[in-house]
Amino acid sequence: MTAIGVIGFDSGLVSRAVHPHRAWIDGWNFDPAGQHIRGVGDLSGDGRAEAVVTSDWGIGVLHHDGRGFRCPFGAPRDTMFGRWRYDATNRPGRDRIVAIGNFTGSAHHEVLVWSDIGLTTLARTATGLAPSRLHLNGTRLGGWVLSTLDNRYHGSGRFGADGREAMVLTSPWGIGLVSLQEGTSIFMAPTGSRLGDWTFRTDSDRIRLIADLDGDGQDEILISGRTGIAVLKLVDGALVSVAAHRTGANLSGYVLEGPGDFAVADRFRGATADEILVSDHRGLHVLALTGGGLARRAFTPNGTRVDGWVVDALHNPVLAAGDLAADTPADFVIRSGWGIGVMSVGADNRFRCRRLHPYGADLGGWRLDSSDVIAGVGRFTGGGRNELLVVKPSAGSAATPRFTATTFVNWHRNIGRTVPTVRPGNLTELVGAVRAIRTRAGVTGSGWSYTECAVGDDTGTVIDTSGLTATLGGLLPDIVDDRAATAGSRLVHVEAGIKLFDLNCRLDRLGLALPTLGGSRGQSLAGVLGTGVHGADVSLPPIADAVRAIHLVAPGGQQWWIEPASGSLTTKDVLDRARARGVLDPSIKNVYDDQWFNAALVAMGCAGVIYSVVLECRPAFRLRSTTTAESWSQAQRRIQDLAFPDRCPRFLEINVNPSDTSCRVTVRDETTAAVRMPAASAGLSTGEIAAVVGLLGPGALGVLFAAIGDYVARTTAEITVLSLVAPPLAVRKTIEALQPVEDAHRLLIELNLAAVDPHDSRRVADVLPTAINLLWAIGAFIAPGRVLVDLFQSRETDRVRPVRTFVGNSFRVSTDQPGCGQDGAQNHDEIERLIESFEYAVAASRAVAFVDRLLAVIRERRGGPDALVVNLNLRFTGRTRATLGMQKFDQTCHVEIYTFRGLRGNAAFKERLHEIVRDFDAVPHWGQLHAPAEARVVREDRSLGRWQPVIRALSDGNEMFWSDFARTRGLLP
Repeated sequence: MTAIGVIGFDSGLVSRAVHPHRAWIDGWNFDPAGQHIRGVGDLSGDGRAEAVVTSDWGIGVLHHDGRGFRCPFGAPRDTMFGRWRYDATNRPGRDRIVAIGNFTGSAHHEVLVWSDIGLTTLARTATGLAPSRLHLNGTRLGGWVLSTLDNRYHGSGRFGADGREAMVLTSPWGIGLVSLQEGTSIFMAPTGSRLGDWTFRTDSDRIRLIADLDGDGQDEILISGRTGIAVLKLVDGALVSVAAHRTGANLSGYVLEGPGDFAVADRFRGATADEILVSDHRGLHVLALTGGGLARRAFTPNGTRVDGWVVDALHNPVLAAGDLAADTPADFVIRSGWGIGVMSVGADNRFRCRRLHPYGADLGGWRLDSSDVIAGVGRFTGGGRNELLVVKPSAGSAATPRFTATTFVNWHRNIGRTVPTVRPGNLTELVGAVRAIRTRAGVTGSGWSYTECAVGDDTGTVIDTSGLTATLGGLLPDIVDDRAATAGSRLVHVEAGIKLFDLNCRLDRLGLALPTLGGSRGQSLAGVLGTGVHGADVSLPPIADAVRAIHLVAPGGQQWWIEPASGSLTTKDVLDRARARGVLDPSIKNVYDDQWFNAALVAMGCAGVIYSVVLECRPAFRLRSTTTAESWSQAQRRIQDLAFPDRCPRFLEINVNPSDTSCRVTVRDETTAAVRMPAASAGLSTGEIAAVVGLLGPGALGVLFAAIGDYVARTTAEITVLSLVAPPLAVRKTIEALQPVEDAHRLLIELNLAAVDPHDSRRVADVLPTAINLLWAIGAFIAPGRVLVDLFQSRETDRVRPVRTFVGNSFRVSTDQPGCGQDGAQNHDEIERLIESFEYAVAASRAVAFVDRLLAVIRERRGGPDALVVNLNLRFTGRTRATLGMQKFDQTCHVEIYTFRGLRGNAAFKERLHEIVRDFDAVPHWGQLHAPAEARVVREDRSLGRWQPVIRALSDGNEMFWSDFARTRGLLP
């Protein structure tokens, strides 16, 4: 399979050169899955364009010598280029290639590199790369103080009479034109300055294009803002507007509506100046700068067939390509979900499509795919005209997906279905699978949900996302808006099938961490988001709120890029450029809307498949964790202290044992102290604890014989007395007395309890619920049975939540994850799978009352003959932005109610539990056990009015992801 190629234009697009997937180019093994072309330019000055490629290993330069691809230079991470130590990874503060161009007046192009310490331009030398300029943050370039931490690079151009190349920079302070050639600022002005008829404002203005719009050899800047657009030009050392148009202005037929989509600028129509190609809901426009301002010179409306290409400007991204056909007018590439075209505008102001090719076409050795990335435009093979450098991002294909009958069983073992299942390994395969499915589709990750939100009786096909685990390092540098660059150092783009333990270690290698985590690590990231998983960081929202952008595959394979309108990472302009290049699928739809984003965060699979997300992470940090033994009254004061910020820990978890209301309280705070993790536990297993306390194994014999012996002696005496004074009562007493003896017989004979190996977790799991039931029933007549069960629960608490203090990396402390060199998968034995988990959220201010009601019911139910083992766990978080997230309060208390599967007292307790939930309007956790009727609180708080329209729009009439789980809870439109 081809991986990289050069495509030129003859009578149509044709391959000039191809190179296979994962094949060596001299000393560089090119693999697009983990490597990225960061830019192209003539680095050697020989008239041929070269490509700069980076990977986790390092940096290289690729070029074509007329016969094939060559790699004249490659260097590993941490190589010293003169005084600059280069690092190609995405770790915060490390190097980012922002542009390739002529920055210092050299005869050849250079690589502009930014990091948190400053910037450098790297020039090609006979042996590699060397800095031609190097400036650390704090350096004064004329009057401009360099700070790559808040400076934004918008491009470069030739400004002023001498045509010096200068960078266009903005900062919170203002705007500047900075020349690296001279090491000075050509112009600078603070925000709020009047630039002719334009008032510049850093917070709202956007640099749209830098181009020679008047044809005098000097570049101008197209800028947009709240009031309209302007063209800025450096005149006599000052940047002034030479054209300014307010929103609503009619530019010779083009009506300026908002900022517009100013796609590219080039020498269209054979003009002597650059002109602007604009795409909007009306069609494609060409604007030229005239003496009276900007004016439209050419137009083709949407729906027009231009030489076979049907114009749909809103969904046809365009890419400037220069002169591909060697006939003077500049060409541009246009893409759609169908294929790719090469278009131009003639001197007669008419649009023409020189050639169009559908996806799947063979361009002479290169199979055209919608996922092909146009990595750059330049003269690569020495043919004297522009060509396209193209890359296939993965080895995936659009072949018919394979569906295999597979049995899905969830973690708790309460759901099992044999369903046709597909396991895509990349985006192309995922889209192909979604398009092929004609039944109700479920989406699975780790299967950790207790509920049927992923797979239910209605599921006809399963999409298994466990093959979608890649870190997508190539997209962010291309699409993140300059204004998000400060956060960009902490942004990570990952496929959402990745498991948390894997994600934690990948982030740790980058010096990063998620701001909050739950107590487990085996879930897939998409599952965590879709069901609203949370931690216990008191002032922080749940994990879903770390997401900054969502890449979703909806019914029909339609792709969506969804961001909030407030604090968005990208702009439509940069996404359109990414679509035009193929970095994003050309047919992807982008939405900047808070309602859409909030709805898609927690959607239980109803919105589609979350393919990938952009996470905002923070620098890695350590936590000090302290667990203490306290009474419930002491723990209540901890909850009351949450109202006082100075008494509030970062993390608070309270575990309550209802048998004696004893608590284990865990608090965590950030620390810089040395890591001091607890040693690997050598304590008893659950089965061994059960054996020690006498619930099973040989120890059970002594307990039972002693208890039964005492019971028989006591009841025999009672029956003897009754037979003398009330014979009918003696008969009834004798019948009642036989029940515990029969139960004991079952324990000893039918279960063979004395022979159970406590190290055999499967056997222990098989017999333990029955053993507890029978011992508890015996305990209704004789004390030891129930005492043993309570002792077992107490010892389990000691095992799971020992009193201790330790320090470690945040993800290891939070999830009990081993070191990253070890297997991080969370493997549970069969005994742990006996735990049933219900979870509900209430306002922290109502947490004590909610728990007290639960404790009262548990005390009442424990007084009867039916066994009941319950544990309560309280965790606290802030409010979520997710529409259907359970964290609906500024301080939310999550109460997890653990029961032991198979006990006789469970059913009656659950009935009372659901009454309490209803009385408190508690919000259920979608991935934990709950009654469908408990979704009432969500239906009645107006959340669905914001969620349902989004789900309806994403489905576009195809309900393949609408589950019975959501339908029975009344959530669907």
